Amino acid sequence: MARGDPISYRVLERGTPVETADGQPFGHVKRVLEVRAKDVFDGVVVKTPSGDRFVDADEIDRLYENLMLLSIDAEAAARLPKPGDTPASYAPSAGASLKRVGRRAMRRISRR
Repeated sequence: MARGDPISYRVLERGTPVETADGQPFGHVKRVLEVRAKDVFDGVVVKTPSGDRFVDADEIDRLYENLMLLSIDAEAAARLPKPGDTPASYAPSAGASLKRVGRRAMRRISRR
């Protein structure tokens, strides 16, 4: 199957296949997480054979019409947390998600 054209997270569809950086199938997109008030892409919940996993936006390399490509290999992907293991990233509370996004932004700034 062809990857298709590059897309924005805003049009990433549920059921899109997810592949690791080393070409291994990982699962399918279940839910896209964003902080709408800040227009920030937070990550994706992926349905895998071993259960749902949270993929942080930083662990996503590219989004295509027919594929979400991770920036991590299959071994690292197998260690991704379940959505419940990262409550700040998956909680319905916008405040919790904003706190997580803020920490990530601060890490990026401090690396510069």
